[in-house]
Amino acid sequence: MKHSIHQIARRAFLFTAVVVLLALIAGVAQATPEQGVRRAETATPAAEPAATPTPIPTPEVNDYPAIYRWLTDARMYDILPPGIPKPNRPYRLALNMIIMSQDYTREVAESAQEFAKELGMTLDVFDANFDANKSLSIAETIVANKYDGMFIYATDPALGPTISKMMKEAGIVAVGADTPMTRDDYYYGVPSTYAGYIAGKYMMEQAKAKNWDYKKTVAIFMDLSAFTSCTMRLEGYKKALDEAYPDFPQENIVWYDAPYTLNEVIKSVSDQITAHPADNYFVMVSCSDEMTAGAARALEAAGYTPDTAMVSGQGGGVGPREELKRPGTLYVSYTGYMPRCAGKLAINYLTRILNGEDVPRYVQQSVVLLTKDTVDQWYPNNVEQCTDEMIRGMPMPD
Repeated sequence: MKHSIHQIARRAFLFTAVVVLLALIAGVAQATPEQGVRRAETATPAAEPAATPTPIPTPEVNDYPAIYRWLTDARMYDILPPGIPKPNRPYRLALNMIIMSQDYTREVAESAQEFAKELGMTLDVFDANFDANKSLSIAETIVANKYDGMFIYATDPALGPTISKMMKEAGIVAVGADTPMTRDDYYYGVPSTYAGYIAGKYMMEQAKAKNWDYKKTVAIFMDLSAFTSCTMRLEGYKKALDEAYPDFPQENIVWYDAPYTLNEVIKSVSDQITAHPADNYFVMVSCSDEMTAGAARALEAAGYTPDTAMVSGQGGGVGPREELKRPGTLYVSYTGYMPRCAGKLAINYLTRILNGEDVPRYVQQSVVLLTKDTVDQWYPNNVEQCTDEMIRGMPMPD
């Protein structure tokens, strides 16, 4: 009897133990997925902080090439306050112009003179005729005649610090145009890389539409490397070429320092055509309307047509604007620097500085893409569409 009771008790104990063990196993099995999820959640790495941009070092005060690139790379440009300036008195202003034989520079000077007169001031224009010594002599004349302010389109960037010092010592407000005199001087100019890119992008689109074989095409880049602004415009063109034709043959790229005036350019480009024969040509011009005209004439003389050659330029005086619309032209695109706007911008800027207003140290002028289809939009009846907003300068493009 005792033995039977003992066995019954033992069986009950074993049964209870088995039930408890099974319950524990089931509990663990149910808990494991949830705990696994929690572990996965805690194991997720935190998002890495955004990388801090590498600071762009400030260039030395007289390092022109570095200054010009820094202005763009460090996004130093801003725009002028709204509205038309009111001079505190009838300031006497001067323009030291690189050369007056070109449509673009003439239009800048004429517009500046007209706007100065409209505001009750005077502007005297001096032609350096692309002669650095003459430009320096003009600066001495400006000092001797005690002008209130001046702006200068430089013939040689190396003269910038010298002319800047002359003006400061004479108490004359000076603004560099297209070429900064020094890092600390007031300056306005073209958004160079962007200017080259928009004209180049359109050019490449036209070449693709004509089904050019890029491997049988030569790209000629006409530089004026003494002026970093010119080189950066060509870099904009090169960016457009690289985007359109990533494997464009490097041996088909001709990048050289070209002459500045018409007849010299015709000979120069003719020599390049002889040295680098090709089915098709892109010619990208960095600085001068005469350079663009010379390139087109050289290609035409060699028998090239709009189906086999294209020329693109920078500046956009009245001559290039008319040429873009001419049937059979080799001109395909131009970045228009809006010369009348540029002249007004210069007077707006100088007036505000002389008034003692708070203005940016660096300003970019407005530019537009000119093609046969857009010239008349910006120049209906050959009248530049320059608004009050545009003479404040151009916000920096992305």
